[in-house]
Amino acid sequence: MNKYSPHNQAHFFKYTSVPTAKKILSSKKFRYSSPLLFNDPFDTQTELLLDYEVDSFPLKLFDEIEKLALSDTKIEYQADSPWRQSIELLRYQIINEGKINPELKESLLLSFNRLIDPFEETRKEYNKKWCKSLKAMRIFCVSIKNDDILMWSHYGQNHTGIVFKLKVLPEVDNLLCIAEPIIYKPLPLTFFTLQDWIKNTLGIEKTNRDELFHNYAITKYELWKHEEEWRVWSFDRDSIDISYHDCDNDNIPKELLYDDYDIIPEEIDGIYFGCNTSNDDINEIKVLGSDINKDIKYYKTRKVVGKYKLEFGEI
Repeated sequence: MNKYSPHNQAHFFKYTSVPTAKKILSSKKFRYSSPLLFNDPFDTQTELLLDYEVDSFPLKLFDEIEKLALSDTKIEYQADSPWRQSIELLRYQIINEGKINPELKESLLLSFNRLIDPFEETRKEYNKKWCKSLKAMRIFCVSIKNDDILMWSHYGQNHTGIVFKLKVLPEVDNLLCIAEPIIYKPLPLTFFTLQDWIKNTLGIEKTNRDELFHNYAITKYELWKHEEEWRVWSFDRDSIDISYHDCDNDNIPKELLYDDYDIIPEEIDGIYFGCNTSNDDINEIKVLGSDINKDIKYYKTRKVVGKYKLEFGEI
């Protein structure tokens, strides 16, 4: 699973329809799915983007090298930096001649121009890897609120469904212990910034690819911010046959895009029924729930008169 920081949340909430809730309780498992099964095709599925035009890279790279050459700060190069010699040559010229030789600048720019195609190929390769990662990624989505009218309408199937109240159990280290909050943005993330590429190219600072992929997994369009979503995510690489690792393959069987994880009985702390959930469904779900954990508390949702608001009463 992922390695990012723990949190202080005691509970999370999971909205579902009644049929899904019955499957969960009958199987005693929660499903973790690939983003390719999500209802939002932008969720973690956007292309890995740059924040600059590739053709502008040579001149930007030269400008950065010139700044480094002019700086009095000692540069800490990575051991395999291919540009150390160029930077030190420019620094030598500036110190000894007071300027940069135009011919040297032109020569360097020509060299940098030859980087454009390899850089674009590198970006394409990263996108291919990301496509593969999407197939192998497993995500479990929860929220920190149980009274969102839109989520009751969408995921709770017109308020006929339920919401699970799920307990974080640090003593047994259940997966909810490593849930992370979604970051909501108006635009897709930039995978590599210009400065990232330059520092990586010059061997000054290596790009942390794991962190970049991680940020894509927990970022969504700000339209969804009302959900206040958190998620547990991982990569289940062993579940995807190598023959399905082609990004253009749209025929991957659905059963290879999810995995089911056992429910810890104490994990289900409560179940909230929608204001339109039928009595038959309430009774059946209570029976199924008691088979998992007899201490589950049950609540019925009601509309608050005169307000766009829901309230809950224990039943």
